[in-house]
Amino acid sequence: MLERQPSHVQRLLLRTSLLDRVNGESADLLTDATGSARILLDLEDANAFVVALDPGRTWFRYHHMFGDLLRLELRRTLPGNTPELHRLAARWFAEHAQTADAVRHLQAVGDWAEAAHLLADRCCRMPRRSTASSPRSRHSASTSSKYAESGPGSRKTSRSGRSRHRATPHPRENVP
Repeated sequence: MLERQPSHVQRLLLRTSLLDRVNGESADLLTDATGSARILLDLEDANAFVVALDPGRTWFRYHHMFGDLLRLELRRTLPGNTPELHRLAARWFAEHAQTADAVRHLQAVGDWAEAAHLLADRCCRMPRRSTASSPRSRHSASTSSKYAESGPGSRKTSRSGRSRHRATPHPRENVP
């Protein structure tokens, strides 16, 4: 399917394959071109493994197996471009207040300092009146915790990347 596409469509598919979801604007940035929204619409209309995520057909995703194939092809053909693409994606998502997506792309390139800065900035701008019981604040807190805990030196991961569980003694075991 990929090899039958014109080169500009192949470029769009490969360079946006690292996104979980894509729209025309983000695709334009990653391809350094214009007209990506129309290409995505045309691919969806052609049942070319592109699926609209919203009724307005502005956000899309690739069929899971097709997306895997595209990411493999991206690594094979443009291995040096992947970090740059993740950084561009992170910047785009951050500028559009989609912090979790931005942090995921910063994590992909190991930019823990920028990810932490972005999370700290996001937390400082969170409304003070939200309560821990609201779904939005629970999501924000759990997202921030998840990303903070997954960085290097966290207590939840070892150097091998495996989870470490600390055994906590039962309160009666602490009695002399």
